[in-house]
Amino acid sequence: MKNFLLEIGVEELPPFLVKEGEGILKESFLKFCEENLIDLYEIKTFSSPRRWAIKARTSSKQKEIEEIAVGPPKNISIDESGNFLMPAIKFAESKGKRKEDLFVLKKEKGEYVAVKIKKGGENVKNILISKLPEFIKSLKFPLMMNFGKSFLFPRPIRWILCLFDGKVLKFEIDGIKSGNKTKGNRLNGDKWIRIKNEEEYEKILKENFVFPDFEERKRIILEKAKKIAEEKNGFLFYDDKLLDEVTGLVEYPGLLIGKFPEKYLELPEDFIITAMRVHQRYFAIKDKNGKILPYFITCINNDEKKVKGIIENFEKVLIARLEDAEFYMKEDLKVPLEKRIEILKEIYWDEELGSVYDKVLRMKKFFESIYFEDIDREIVERALILSRTDLTTEMIKDGKEFTLLEGIVASEYAKRQGENEKVVKILREFLKPKSAEDSLPELKESAILGIIDRWDSFIGYFLKGYRPTGSKDPLGLKKILYGFFDLLIHFKLKFSIKEWIEKMMEIYNREADSEEISRYLFERYDT
Repeated sequence: MKNFLLEIGVEELPPFLVKEGEGILKESFLKFCEENLIDLYEIKTFSSPRRWAIKARTSSKQKEIEEIAVGPPKNISIDESGNFLMPAIKFAESKGKRKEDLFVLKKEKGEYVAVKIKKGGENVKNILISKLPEFIKSLKFPLMMNFGKSFLFPRPIRWILCLFDGKVLKFEIDGIKSGNKTKGNRLNGDKWIRIKNEEEYEKILKENFVFPDFEERKRIILEKAKKIAEEKNGFLFYDDKLLDEVTGLVEYPGLLIGKFPEKYLELPEDFIITAMRVHQRYFAIKDKNGKILPYFITCINNDEKKVKGIIENFEKVLIARLEDAEFYMKEDLKVPLEKRIEILKEIYWDEELGSVYDKVLRMKKFFESIYFEDIDREIVERALILSRTDLTTEMIKDGKEFTLLEGIVASEYAKRQGENEKVVKILREFLKPKSAEDSLPELKESAILGIIDRWDSFIGYFLKGYRPTGSKDPLGLKKILYGFFDLLIHFKLKFSIKEWIEKMMEIYNREADSEEISRYLFERYDT
């Protein structure tokens, strides 16, 4: 049994790719070992913003196997006297065998000449040296870029650490030579570190402020954050996506707590948390009643004891964004949502399909032509009319993190402008689900508005000839339909697809094959 270590050092990776890339590396290496007849006894993978790594225990030699290679048919390979003809001889030579090694193999479709080939038995060390360069170059990630090398990779490779039983496996990829050195935390000198053997890899990195195990780093961040929140008599507002993102941003799980003026607590909670989460990737703290406290937790990629006076900078950045949100809301509330409906004429939904105002009118006409039981139609229609008005607000037009609050901004403003509570809730919910992980609306009325909104988009995009191709879907039609189906199934809504298609085409004043639309819709449902 041999110890093996491979670390690929890169420039900072995007956080979403750190953990995902680790999984890709692991699966690729498992396949590599299988294809190269290498027995794998243990494997552990690592990932941080600057590295992906594998530590494993392998066999010292390849497995030995015997395979049968099938050649040309017997009728063109052997003459009447039983002598092998040229096609059979050439086949044997191509496999490194003599004609005496050939035999006849019976298969379902006839008889063929064949030969037995033994594979494996070589030293794994030699296999790794010869094949690891191509293995690394063949790795495929969701993000691939050209850095002027002979292969694509998510970020430029800066070093390769590769050991086999404590000895360097020497190879080279586009001028980058493998060795026994890695790098520590960039914020602590970014110095070269020598790794003597595979077993000390994690220990040495931790001594240099790098925790290479993603899950360990994530666990420590979470534990520290919870403890900090408890010290403020609160609890951590848990956000798993943010936790994964932060874990992918740092190599050392250092955390600090900051604060902001209590006056900003008058802002809607979603505004505060969005300013923290999206712009700065801060964690929020809530009290026992679920109300947000004027504190935040940030991860700093360094030992907390080594840094002084930096939390003020984090506070300044957050306060600036909260100041923006406060200003936007103050200005936005000067104009009632109802008066913003006309402004929607100035915002284009689609070059061919018209403005957002046109979309809202189409939705209103369609809603007036359909029927659902047990809903408050007046409430739905009011929410429908106001549903896109927040696109005209400074909060959304800011173009930064607050654009994610579409729907929520309309809901919060509607609440402050005295709209019906149910209208307020519908405005907050109707765009759900925004993703596969998102929750569904609670109100049936919210679901119906969401379905009508998606139906208008689907029919419009279909009529203009738009179809997603492969993974390319710039208008998000697949996402629109998945949300549409989720709402239909969850709320058990029933209607005539044919009738809905015809009504929407009539509103668009366009003609198309309704059967084709229906067929396309059901094909997407089946997938």
